Amino acid sequence: MQITVKGKNLAVSDNVRDEAIEKLSKVKQVFDRILDIQVVFTQDHNPRIVDKVHCEVTFHVKGRMMRASATAPDPHTAIDRVQAKVIRQARGHKNKMIDSHRAKREVSALA
Repeated sequence: MQITVKGKNLAVSDNVRDEAIEKLSKVKQVFDRILDIQVVFTQDHNPRIVDKVHCEVTFHVKGRMMRASATAPDPHTAIDRVQAKVIRQARGHKNKMIDSHRAKREVSALA
């Protein structure tokens, strides 16, 4: 699994990059069929917006692309928030695949 971390209007420091790679590599424990993950950090410069850092994660599974995003005042919190969303999506996709396989098996057993 390849993890790419980029910044748009924001310089991504090495410790933020390492933390993003470390946290998002834990998704592999939930669902091991993820091909690659792309992380993009952007920063909003509007002073009225409290959550200025936007983290968007796009990950590819065989035959499907999924996306999750979160905003926070700093990049570390944004990573935490988006990690929870990615894990929830991966777990849901895995359960959907398992249920589909079980349904096909039950139909073939009845026939």
